[in-house]
Amino acid sequence: MLLLSALLLLLPVNLNFCEGSRILALFPYPLKSHFIAFDALFVELAKRGHDVTVMTSFPKNKNITNYHEIDSSHCLHIPDILFDVGFASTEYKTAFHLINFLQVVPELHEPILACNPIQDLLKTKEKYDLLITEAFCSDALIPFAYILDLPLVLFSSLPILPWYSDRVGNIDNPSFIQFQFSDVLLEYHSTFYQRLYNVATYVMSRICHKFIWEPKTNELVRKYLGSGIPPVQEIAKNTSMILSFSHFSMNSPRPLVPSVVEVGGIHIEDAAPLPKDIEKFINESTHGVIYFCLGSLLKAKTMPVHIRQAFEDAFRQLPQRVLWKWENETLPNKPDNVMIKKWMPQRDILAHPNIKLFISHGGALGLNEAVFEGVPIIGIPFYGDQKMNIKTIQAAGAGELLWYNDITAEHVLEKIKTVLNNKRYHENAKKLSSVFRDRPMSPTDNAVFWTEYVLRHKGAHHLKTAATHLEWYQYLLLDVIAFVLGALFVSFYLIRKLVKSLARAVFGKSKKTKVN
Repeated sequence: MLLLSALLLLLPVNLNFCEGSRILALFPYPLKSHFIAFDALFVELAKRGHDVTVMTSFPKNKNITNYHEIDSSHCLHIPDILFDVGFASTEYKTAFHLINFLQVVPELHEPILACNPIQDLLKTKEKYDLLITEAFCSDALIPFAYILDLPLVLFSSLPILPWYSDRVGNIDNPSFIQFQFSDVLLEYHSTFYQRLYNVATYVMSRICHKFIWEPKTNELVRKYLGSGIPPVQEIAKNTSMILSFSHFSMNSPRPLVPSVVEVGGIHIEDAAPLPKDIEKFINESTHGVIYFCLGSLLKAKTMPVHIRQAFEDAFRQLPQRVLWKWENETLPNKPDNVMIKKWMPQRDILAHPNIKLFISHGGALGLNEAVFEGVPIIGIPFYGDQKMNIKTIQAAGAGELLWYNDITAEHVLEKIKTVLNNKRYHENAKKLSSVFRDRPMSPTDNAVFWTEYVLRHKGAHHLKTAATHLEWYQYLLLDVIAFVLGALFVSFYLIRKLVKSLARAVFGKSKKTKVN
């Protein structure tokens, strides 16, 4: 009897078991912050018995059974200018910079598609069960789902963009769904201007994607992968699932179909012990510590002199100590309360209870880590979704936005004192952390479950809505509206004709009777 009970207890586990599969993950683009999020899933899949092959620009030769890397670091190099803080500050003006972005990105596909690792895949005799690639700037890799005849899972490094919603029939109404590259944050009681601006940037990006991105991408795909390959947008309709690096606590809540799964924070592991010098620096700070980092792309060392001096002068007047990620060995006129390092274990630093504030560029990884630990944030946006990320934190009362062009010693000091001296920022950060952490399972377990679900059900296309295969005018019911309006017009026309005919018949007969 006891044996039977034990078997029954084990039964649900066996029902959810997914036999080890061969997974191909294509992430050759040299965007480290993006890959960190994705790699957390690949490592976990390998640990759970799947054979995972990852094409990456950041190979580490991990000593993990079943985890294999294809080095693509030589395929595409990011221009040095993009690391420059001064350049980034001049490039990031309004949401309409996305139009320029959508024109440039397809051109980045060419060196990737022409690269040997990608070309070798065209000749591979290896058999895989699933393809995972990025839902951001890598549409040119989606055709490998067609070439290798594989189910397709997309992993988005930010809340999914409109054209990716189309691929799984997800609702995407800009009247209340935040467009991540807009300048204006939609609120619960959005004004007409907020909705108008959100719709304008949404529509312009849609048009640009349709008439610039798609044609350029299809041209390159035909050139490097084969002239007989269907258009990318047609292949993309077979997307089985999108894993979105987002969470409703940090991003505007929105309706999601079952084939869109939020996994924001998937990269966050248990905090590890800090290096001794950093731990000592933090522990010995009576008034707490501020952590200052501009991410993996931007280099703080490229700051214009007046910007660097503004931070130095502001930090010098604080009782708190400052950990500053600075990519040089020395920092001119470094204040005594500042420690610089070329690299710092950000996740572990933010987990320390003596960290009082995080000054960030607003990248999703760092913000997720700070929210997870309940650390208030001051954000200085430069690229992409950073502005909207910080505005969302600000709207939650857990931080402040600092515009690059407003940076002076006085303004930096004012922002820091505002956040540190007003306890509501700390309280709101803790509330946000509580909501962010409160989930039925970890983001990693969630991502693994749904990836295995797609494998178990051979693509799991039953998760998508019928909207996937509707034309835009059908999705907006324009054909139905036109039919109803046409029917009403015809009905009114026929009724009018009938009334006129009856009127003539009745009144005409009446007149004849009077004459008689």
